[in-house]
Amino acid sequence: MLTVIKSLALFFQIMFIFIGCIFLYVDKNTPNLDLISESELQQPIRIYSKDGKLIGFFGIERRELISFEQIPENLKNAVLAAEDKDYFNHSGVKISSLVRALLGELTGSPSGGGGTISMQVVRSYLLSTERTYERKLKEIYLAWRLEEFMSKEEILQLYFNKTFLGNRNYGFKAAYDYYFGKNFNEISIADSATLAAILQRPSAINPKKDPAKTKKRRNLILKRMFEEDLISSNQYQQSILENIDSKTYPPILELEAPHFSESIRKKVLQIYGSDAFKLGLNVYTTLDSEMQINAINSVNENLFRYQQNAKENNLNENGTPVEAAFIAMDYTSGEIKAYVGGNNFQDSKFDRVTAKLMPGSTIKPFIYSCAFENGLRPATVVVDGPIIVKDELLEDYWRPKNNSGNFHGPVRLRESLIESLNSVSIKLTDMLGFEKMNSCFDRYGFSSSMDIKDLSGALGNGLISPYELAQTFSIFPNSGTSVDFFMIEKITNRKGEVYFQNTSKGNKERLGKEIAFITREILKEGLDRFLKFRNLNLVIENAGGKTGTTNDARDTWFVGYAENIIASSWVGKDDGSTLGDEQFGSSNALPIWLDFMNNSIDLLDETTFVIPEDITLVRIDKNTGKVTSTFDNAIFEYFLDDDLKDILN
Repeated sequence: MLTVIKSLALFFQIMFIFIGCIFLYVDKNTPNLDLISESELQQPIRIYSKDGKLIGFFGIERRELISFEQIPENLKNAVLAAEDKDYFNHSGVKISSLVRALLGELTGSPSGGGGTISMQVVRSYLLSTERTYERKLKEIYLAWRLEEFMSKEEILQLYFNKTFLGNRNYGFKAAYDYYFGKNFNEISIADSATLAAILQRPSAINPKKDPAKTKKRRNLILKRMFEEDLISSNQYQQSILENIDSKTYPPILELEAPHFSESIRKKVLQIYGSDAFKLGLNVYTTLDSEMQINAINSVNENLFRYQQNAKENNLNENGTPVEAAFIAMDYTSGEIKAYVGGNNFQDSKFDRVTAKLMPGSTIKPFIYSCAFENGLRPATVVVDGPIIVKDELLEDYWRPKNNSGNFHGPVRLRESLIESLNSVSIKLTDMLGFEKMNSCFDRYGFSSSMDIKDLSGALGNGLISPYELAQTFSIFPNSGTSVDFFMIEKITNRKGEVYFQNTSKGNKERLGKEIAFITREILKEGLDRFLKFRNLNLVIENAGGKTGTTNDARDTWFVGYAENIIASSWVGKDDGSTLGDEQFGSSNALPIWLDFMNNSIDLLDETTFVIPEDITLVRIDKNTGKVTSTFDNAIFEYFLDDDLKDILN
């Protein structure tokens, strides 16, 4: 007998030493429990318009974090009945379940992993999913430790936010939104059991993949809930009769702005890197939902008209689709209000708002402004006539013409800008020289891609995006000052804490207010005249702008201001082919701009343009541009006071 007792004692000593060694090894080779944190969970980036409409949703994992207090009782009961009915009574590990699982392994008939919710939490947060005895030992050890490290409520919260529930849904809140699309706080018993049913095999058993198998598993869980007195007999009978619908409810974007939201996504990732998907970021932008809708409608309707016209008149010979870009900004605040990067984001994700394109005649107001800064005035007369320029690259001569094909002879600069005369723009550039012109362009805010390298640059053969053109053009209505335009108002994390807040306008003076005023008034008259000539309607008085058309109508433009909004519109083809004969910025791009402004009139802030103190309106002869004392053939023109001293003396 004594020998047996000694043998047993030795056996238990060896077992204790063996188990102790195992636990020492496990303790040394397991991750730190401090690593369990919801801060590492991926959450999608949500992007909103200025008025709170969801316009973008980016993330591999769909997840919305909730606290323990936010878990509905029905859902809590269903999950515990399915996964761990004694959760609140054990210390992280159920010995009976582990023994049952071990016997199943030894006999070749596995009966489950014997895993509690605590074990599942440490497995999903800290361990791999490989099926090894070492991993299981670590899982058991960490589950015991976790129960000392956290409360039951905290552990359950981690579980409810981490668990995978099929179709890129992580956490029960995101899964419920996706599969049911109803109020999470009012989740029914049947729906709770359905979510719990997905836990066993989320990729194979879920309402979208297999409603029949999901219903079978759900009803088994409902039976467990009834047997555990978590629901009544009546509730059980009603719940098992409910059907499971395969319809899903992915996040619905409330406003179409795909190119804009994609641009925001890129900016956020540049700032935060991969951490952007761990912070639960909500990005609030400057986009105005009504203006955005107006922009989309204007682009779609006018492109449709062009396509119909092209089809009827065989304008689109190579069949390349007809694309557009439109951007509208508040030039006083810097807020981007509308942004359309293309006709169809699904067909092409290429963003034409930021694409480098040839601006054509939209460059001319800047050439004239540079001329006005260097002593010339709107009343200055220049001869519009034939020009012959030696082209060294082609070893030939270049003979630029006006769009009309005619020359006007002596013409005042005001008229030549309104008429967009090519020869005058070339002469002004030649007169001032490339160095002086490029110095002006640099000061106005152009990038080096717009540098004038030869006289053809006077007709806009540089490269600029619709975004940049609108920003640079804003110096005319904004009294010579440019504002840093921006898209993001603020960024918050999942707790509502502000990570970023845009507070600075970043004003920069780029052009004297007097010259800006003069050019703006010419642009206003030019638009007024064209609209009257074409019998087009613009219900906004404070408006002006400039069309642009490149060679063979490859790019057509209109950029201009109306009240507090500056907007640029572009129509062309991505392959650079022609839009067809008789296609101009006035016929393609301007209608988009006009429709947008007319439809947005109630959204604009009324703006008053004040004549600078050192500018005077003077009566001049319409033909000579000289000051006159009679009213015969006379018009009024703006002059700087310093110029008047020389003229009147």
